[in-house]
Amino acid sequence: MKRALLLLNTPVIPNPVEIKKLSEVYDEFIVVLIWETFQFCVENKQKPGDILIQIKNSMERMVAKPVYLFPIHKQNMDTMQLILRLGHYCPDFAILLSNSKLFINYAPLVYPVPVKLIACNELPLESKPHKTRALFVSRAQPFHNGHKEFITSILSEYDEVIFIIACADKSFNKANPATAGERMSMIKAYLEINYPNRYWIIPMAYNPFTAENFKEIKLLLPHFNVFFSTNPSAIEMAQYENIQVEIPTITTETRGTILRQSMANNECIKKLIPSETYAEMKRLNIDQRIIKLNKK
Repeated sequence: MKRALLLLNTPVIPNPVEIKKLSEVYDEFIVVLIWETFQFCVENKQKPGDILIQIKNSMERMVAKPVYLFPIHKQNMDTMQLILRLGHYCPDFAILLSNSKLFINYAPLVYPVPVKLIACNELPLESKPHKTRALFVSRAQPFHNGHKEFITSILSEYDEVIFIIACADKSFNKANPATAGERMSMIKAYLEINYPNRYWIIPMAYNPFTAENFKEIKLLLPHFNVFFSTNPSAIEMAQYENIQVEIPTITTETRGTILRQSMANNECIKKLIPSETYAEMKRLNIDQRIIKLNKK
């Protein structure tokens, strides 16, 4: 699987000619929109989540390849911190392209892949089709049949699901063995086959949950109609932010803690994880990592 990472520091669209050439070589695209200032939103009276939709629609028109697309709020990170975080938040990539010369200068210090400047065009601010969306938050360590049932329930009612990978900054420990990028890859393996073009996978470093997190979710992400959860504290936080909550009836008894312990004991868990996710987990050797982490 060869992926191209496009790192955008302003709301723009990569040049279609260059993107089409890349699509002949690469299997998937990772598009990361870096928000350092929201002046563009103020001037164009557009919410950041609406701009994300515009970029997604444009990319889907340009390439017939799967596209990861998510925002990062730069906040107090310096450029090198941001570059380092990409390796944790993104699935493996074979080339890095950016419209920022600063990112292009810094990236080779960290990543042994080709790094190139990419030409971009202005973002076409267009009317967006109305879609209903539901928000779902999980660490997905790993994605399992319980999550699958959640997704099936959500997409039976709503056009799209926004799957937030919580604790995206946590990895390589017993509770959080996989990086956010690896979790994205395992989740996407299932969603791309079963629900293409109906999902967003967004890594966010949210642990512990606070009400401020929901404010940032509403700021950065596409509009959503409801938050699906069975977590009492997350539900309370969402309701504090006047977000509608639905508590689904889940019959699957699979739980991440039990699943990780079973893998640590080298037990077969193949029936507890969607087949697409299981294959990707084996490719990434996450099960072997869990065994090693539990020996420490």
